[in-house]
Amino acid sequence: MSAQLEEAKQFLKSAPADGSASLYDHLSKVLLKIVLERPENANQQFEEISSAVRATSLKTPQPLPEEVTVSTKNFAAMQINALR
Repeated sequence: MSAQLEEAKQFLKSAPADGSASLYDHLSKVLLKIVLERPENANQQFEEISSAVRATSLKTPQPLPEEVTVSTKNFAAMQINALR
């Protein structure tokens, strides 16, 4: 992994001062919801999906199961590789 990509990943994983989930965790949950539910207009619905994930996370904060985290990481890696 390039140094720039690793630096970006660490930035996204940094915990906010208010104790909420990192941007990396939030985006992982949003992308997982999109992959599992496959909405027709995911691009147009991204903000609504993000808000729904945030609202759910605020009510019941729970870490992702390890197998979901690994799947999300694999999905992200596939997307990064597709961009190259």
